[in-house]
Amino acid sequence: RVQAHHQGLLASKKEVEVADNIIAESDEYRDILAVPYRDLGMDDSVKYLEALHHGVQHNCTYTIIGTDDMCVKLSRIREMVARHYPTQHDGEEIYFEYNLISNNDTTTQSGFRGVSLRLASFIVQEDWTHSVLSTVFHRYGNHSHSPIMTKWVDYAKATHNVSVHHVIENAPLRNTDSVCSETYEPKAINYTHDLCIVTLSGASMFDSRQCQRATCRPRYGNVPHVFAVGIPSDAEIEDPAIDTIQNPTPNEVNISNRIIAEQEKYGDLLVTLHKDYYIDLPEKRMAVLNYGFEHKCAYTIKVDDEYCVDIPVV
Repeated sequence: RVQAHHQGLLASKKEVEVADNIIAESDEYRDILAVPYRDLGMDDSVKYLEALHHGVQHNCTYTIIGTDDMCVKLSRIREMVARHYPTQHDGEEIYFEYNLISNNDTTTQSGFRGVSLRLASFIVQEDWTHSVLSTVFHRYGNHSHSPIMTKWVDYAKATHNVSVHHVIENAPLRNTDSVCSETYEPKAINYTHDLCIVTLSGASMFDSRQCQRATCRPRYGNVPHVFAVGIPSDAEIEDPAIDTIQNPTPNEVNISNRIIAEQEKYGDLLVTLHKDYYIDLPEKRMAVLNYGFEHKCAYTIKVDDEYCVDIPVV
């Protein structure tokens, strides 16, 4: 059992070395999407959310997600979609699974998942709170990628009354062609809001958020305001020695369900992709900056939940 102060753990020598190598790799190639949580096998489904989020941010018509032991053969993907769905109807979205099967095994060895833009937007924007908490607490009883993705899609269909064409195709496992993508060039931002406010809030601080809505929110007028909330956790720190799926406690499940209900009622929660530890405040601040960028805020203010922002002074 790891013993540490609740404010944080010291990184190991190997972790520091790997982190430095990733930074150098990113500086050289500019193709790393770093996500704000430890790289554990149990969190692969959360990586899927980040991948979809990246696709939505870059306005991708389709976001294709695969693993690093395969290259995506775009010609095969295009042929598959055209064969099953030659013409996309207005308002209908596409979710496809391309499974690679070993000749000596009938089980899926690897493959790709693809989601159309509007459907991905539902999963990582309107349904973000549900997607995060249902994934972390395994509400669907299966942590593998395909069932989780399918459940996100099913939830979007039911919640937003959207029509989805689900394409599934299996193929023999063989070498695929590599794909090169165009270099992404940052574009000038046309700001939508002069100011945005994000209040840091603990997952279980329901009364504090209600107080903020009653006292601070009226002072903010039309300024966008959300609460940054981490994933509920009864522990004060994360045990890095654990790399297996842990069942949530009854209290964590209860808080998670209350947060989902709160979001459905108020729509003002920004659920961040990490457990609600004090140690993870830097990750929560990164989520605040990302919110400001996504919503095209000229300035983004982070504030603790015991304060209101004095807009005229700002």
